[in-house]
Amino acid sequence: MVFLFTLPNTYYIVIMFKQEIIQEIITCMQVGEGGILGEYEFFPLQLEVGALKSQVEVTIPQIKTGSVQAKLRFGELEREDVNRVIAENVLDIPILVLPGLILEGGKQTRAVQRAFIINPHTSHEIPVNCIEQGRWSYRDHSSPQGAKQFKSKGLIRQGIREVLINEMGQHITWNAVEQVAQIEGVAREEAPSMSYYEIEKKVAKKKKEQRDTLKKMLQEMFSEEKYSGFILREKEAQAIRGFELFVKPDLWNEAQEFFVDSIINEITSKKIEGLGKLQRIKFQDLNDFKDSLLTLKIKEATPIGDEVVAQLENKKLKGWIIGFNAETPIHLSLTQKRELIHYDLMGGEESINVIQEQTQSFDQFIETSIPGEQVQRRI
Repeated sequence: MVFLFTLPNTYYIVIMFKQEIIQEIITCMQVGEGGILGEYEFFPLQLEVGALKSQVEVTIPQIKTGSVQAKLRFGELEREDVNRVIAENVLDIPILVLPGLILEGGKQTRAVQRAFIINPHTSHEIPVNCIEQGRWSYRDHSSPQGAKQFKSKGLIRQGIREVLINEMGQHITWNAVEQVAQIEGVAREEAPSMSYYEIEKKVAKKKKEQRDTLKKMLQEMFSEEKYSGFILREKEAQAIRGFELFVKPDLWNEAQEFFVDSIINEITSKKIEGLGKLQRIKFQDLNDFKDSLLTLKIKEATPIGDEVVAQLENKKLKGWIIGFNAETPIHLSLTQKRELIHYDLMGGEESINVIQEQTQSFDQFIETSIPGEQVQRRI
């Protein structure tokens, strides 16, 4: 589906996915045997043989190996902009960047807002949210160019990915990071700039054994080559907290470890009973679940990079579908729909009005900061 609209002396073509594409993906989707850990249920997803298949080669940078720095480069813009960075693909194939990718470095640590594609030897400005509210300065002044660069550090925990996918804004993101510190018992003195990455590193040391055990369990459940994604659902409320589906199973294989880490970092914020064994379960009422997904409506969205993208939304879910063109989707990402009026992170609640009163705008932050100085603020 193609729309043409104009502004004075300018023509824009917006390419949209057809509703039939969503229907075909959902119809061909199957849910494998899952498991229960604490308050959450996990299920692997697969697409039946004959489902839509992307024939275009694409990769997800291997964040954990460190080779991402040679494949995809992120850097600060020449102008000061907290919610934009530059991304450059130096590979010979397109790169899919996942929502919630942590970018550590630059003037402050950021997280990528939503998925996008960057074609070979191409660069784009991309939208990000700050996840380090107390710093706006380069750490390494000996190498000005190097100081502008970011290192990719995996995916942010699932609860904050919900904030990003729901487009809840910078204020809510800062508050979510603050809540993670409070829930995990990380004092302000331990992470003076309230960097999410620094907070998570401290938590990881304390919970390493528990997280390693959980990671092994989930990777065993998701590891079969036929799988293409996962569902994360609350056990009692049956609310979908995460839904990631790749049309190409090899992309899921590349991304699996990142998503598993994101989930584990979230669920270990609460005590988990019966850690030694994963209780296996089957997905109930699959047809009803598919029917609910088929109510997702496609809304126009502006591409970040070289992708075709659309927003998906119904009464309970919100997310994105992304691909190379309107006939070639490669990734579908959904989470529970969150209203701006009230935000509930896994573990705490805050009214947006309180958040906005407590949190300075970025413009005020810049006005009160001195270039090169470490700035600390409480919200």
